Amino acid sequence: MIQRFSKIILEYLLKSNVIENTDTDKEYYQYGIEITISSLLNIFLILVIGTVTRSFFESIIFLICVIIIRQFTGGFHADTYLKCNLIFCISFIAVLILYYATAKYLSTYISILITFVCVSIILLNCPIEHINKSIPSNKKNVHKTVAALLGTVYGAIGTLLTAFSNRYGALVIYTLSLVTVLVIAAIVKERRVNNENNDKDK
Repeated sequence: MIQRFSKIILEYLLKSNVIENTDTDKEYYQYGIEITISSLLNIFLILVIGTVTRSFFESIIFLICVIIIRQFTGGFHADTYLKCNLIFCISFIAVLILYYATAKYLSTYISILITFVCVSIILLNCPIEHINKSIPSNKKNVHKTVAALLGTVYGAIGTLLTAFSNRYGALVIYTLSLVTVLVIAAIVKERRVNNENNDKDK
């Protein structure tokens, strides 16, 4: 559906002479349109889930945290837009369940520990590149540094709020944890693909 809709938009842009009608440009712009539509759909779905579950403010916090840090960490990407949307929604629901079930039990010390683990994983493995979105070599260290700083800031905010018994602290900590899990998932997926390719070459 997203690909079909993006083609309609692309054809309109071509007819309007907004973009050049070359094969290279068409592929580039179509991918950009697809990513934009998928991202907007993800945001819309999270806001809908937040509204339905009476967690609209939580959905805003979740989106802000995820969108900002994922620009620098990278992470797991599904093979199709449907899977991407589904995984993103399930991830948010999982964070919400954990948040409502355990927020009052989260201590300052556990928050610090979770932050330390998450930032360490980010420093060791990020940024995670996507096949369609490579990162120039001279910018990788910048992405890593910014990702680690953001992770530290998230952890500090989450820990501080938790120390003052503000449940939103748990939401920030759990969202940081989710981003880290997606980083690990991307690494596991990449290793599995590499192993499958190595087996084919044998």
